[in-house]
Amino acid sequence: MQFPARFIMPKAKAFGEPILDKLRSKRVGVVAGSAHEKVLRDYFATVQVVTFDTPEGLYADLKAGKIDAAFGDGMRFAFWLGGSDAAGCCRFAGGPYLAPEYLGSGMAIATRKSDTALAAAFDYALQEISIKGTFAEFYLRYFPVSFF
Repeated sequence: MQFPARFIMPKAKAFGEPILDKLRSKRVGVVAGSAHEKVLRDYFATVQVVTFDTPEGLYADLKAGKIDAAFGDGMRFAFWLGGSDAAGCCRFAGGPYLAPEYLGSGMAIATRKSDTALAAAFDYALQEISIKGTFAEFYLRYFPVSFF
């Protein structure tokens, strides 16, 4: 399971999709020194990068309209968007961005190398719960804002 990077922005500034051209020369906040900052600088060179020392500072400036968007961890953003601190101010914009070379390969289930049958059983079970929608159902039951 990989964790995507996402853009969030105030609902009042909602741009249509695709978002990249709409963010050209716009102020986009990101946590300084994070892998997300590196992704933003390397893949979205047309935006004006504004760095923050803490996620809380990033969220405050986004809510106050001091930046046009924020870029960061989709899961963390989903928790913030679904929580009371966001107060319904903002939304995800654009799609999820997967960049394992920057953000890692995500979560996995490890088995001993000799347990090939167990590894195959895990693969099969995870595939089945994904196909049947069970994973999405459980996820959305506990996390009301999907990070994908």
